[in-house]
Amino acid sequence: MGEQERAHRYLGSHTGSANLCVDGLGSEGNPLTLLGNVRIDEFPLIAQSTLAQLLDWGDVHKFLGNALMWLAGLYAAAGIYHGLVLKDGVLASMLPYKT
Repeated sequence: MGEQERAHRYLGSHTGSANLCVDGLGSEGNPLTLLGNVRIDEFPLIAQSTLAQLLDWGDVHKFLGNALMWLAGLYAAAGIYHGLVLKDGVLASMLPYKT
């Protein structure tokens, strides 16, 4: 197990904020797992489907991770747009402290 994967597993298993936090990488022969080492590919509904044979779980993990980063970036950009262009107080309401 590489250094990056160990860090990913550590962070995934110690956040505790999301029950479905992915903590395994699937593209290097490791199964895609949820917290508690529950393997995605062993769920009966998934394991028996033809789609499961076609998927590379590492690609699924990569896509979902990228989608989450894009969503977070769009959220931040929208907040900055509201704060700098519209000046309507939305950015101030998103910040943890009052300005």
